[in-house]
Amino acid sequence: MTTQRWITLLLVSLSIALVAMGWLARSSFCLDSILVKKLDMVGPNGTVSILACSSKKDSPFSEDLYEIKTDLEMRLRSIERNLEFLGVDAEPVHISIVKSLDPLVRVHASHLILSESALGSKNLLEKALLESLLMQKNGNLDAASEAADKVLWSDVFSDVILASTQGYFELGDPLLNQNFNWNARRSEWPFSLRTKTTYCQDASRSLLHLAACQQGQLKPEDLFVSLRPFFGKALFDSLQSLSNKQRVQWFSEVWRHWPELQIERGYFGASVGPDEKQQLADAAIGIRIWMANFRNWATRGPIWAQLAKEMAINIQKQGFREQTSTPSADLLVIVNDHDSEAVLQGLREAALMSTGKSILVFRNSDAWMMPDMRPFPKVWLGDWQVQQAILIQCEIPSTEKLQALAEHAQNLMLIRICKSNPLQWGRLAQGGVNAFLRDNPSVPFIQFHLPSLKSALAKRNLNPVPLIEEENWKSPFFEGIGWQKPQWDQDLKIYRSHSAIEVIKSYRLGAPASRTL
Repeated sequence: MTTQRWITLLLVSLSIALVAMGWLARSSFCLDSILVKKLDMVGPNGTVSILACSSKKDSPFSEDLYEIKTDLEMRLRSIERNLEFLGVDAEPVHISIVKSLDPLVRVHASHLILSESALGSKNLLEKALLESLLMQKNGNLDAASEAADKVLWSDVFSDVILASTQGYFELGDPLLNQNFNWNARRSEWPFSLRTKTTYCQDASRSLLHLAACQQGQLKPEDLFVSLRPFFGKALFDSLQSLSNKQRVQWFSEVWRHWPELQIERGYFGASVGPDEKQQLADAAIGIRIWMANFRNWATRGPIWAQLAKEMAINIQKQGFREQTSTPSADLLVIVNDHDSEAVLQGLREAALMSTGKSILVFRNSDAWMMPDMRPFPKVWLGDWQVQQAILIQCEIPSTEKLQALAEHAQNLMLIRICKSNPLQWGRLAQGGVNAFLRDNPSVPFIQFHLPSLKSALAKRNLNPVPLIEEENWKSPFFEGIGWQKPQWDQDLKIYRSHSAIEVIKSYRLGAPASRTL
């Protein structure tokens, strides 16, 4: 036989072998996973399914399922390794993938329903699977019937598992096209809270509440779950005080005794006033209940006792006190609603560029803590305090308004503007007032020291704003504070004032008709 015939025969044999191997692979088509017992692909032409290899049953080959099978098995294998490392046991679940470009996520005990487009969201499958397994352990088949306390505890525990096994926490939300993580400011009290209008539009909402959000069936008590980043970061930071071995032991114990180790249910709705105050009061009660649960669990052993101690410390670090506390910020900007969009955007960019600086914004109707672009009720701040406030408005503020601000701020920069032209906010957070004035060289302003202003107004209740703008230095108000000739600062193009009582620190005048923002 010639060499060419040998080569031809060999190629034919290889082809037959490959075909045979392909048919063999098709005949043993199964999902290599111990966490998923069945995987469906639901499309317009019907449903195709693949069973877990552990079932010992072959599934008909499906091109659709084959395309996602390999990636899914890799992700599931990673979850399985992590849960095995944490000493966690679980019953396998059923996953249905819907062929749709519209994002869909539904979590039930033992059954997940995800759209194909949602499957690629960061850690979404992993998070949904953990939630499903925990619901399974609770014996609850309906997410809508879960109490807010159980939903929050389930969210926090599964978030912390993901963070502990991956070294960080980040979760994609395919419906809002956002990622959720524990950045510093949104994890603090009370800025983590969300209102009825903002909770469902925030990536920190629970997967168990997606249907309620879409159907408008969210209950008032469900808003307590918006404290998810607050408790998640507190618990994760607290676990860092334990050794790796102790953390694994704790995760394993919580998982094994999950139905017993539930947060005691809070009491929502004790009448204290308007809805906004009600929600704040309910959330504060809920936090105290969480702290009490961890203190009670301290009797379970040294690991629990250490964790309870650290939780109390970290919850306080994030702004919550058992006694009434005073929220504070480095800077407050007060602006009218109709002028606020450009200001909010500028301050958000300034906050993102700064580190360790907190910027609070008040509009007529609500408050914002930059860089988080979600409003919240001012009443949540209680007796707030700031070092520097900036008041932007066209009209002259009343002496009553100035005195009211003196209860909360040390310094006030009044910027009287009547036309829109964006201010430059970029260096304000890091460089302070001087950097802001240098970046806005033509903006008229008056910088008050508010405690001194309050004292001066108590003696002579004369509004200093029009007196300064008219340069009426012989007014009884200026005589009363021992006004002296101001000094011109060529660098900043401002006047630095001198007086026995330092009511006015500096100012810059401009023609009222030409003042612009």
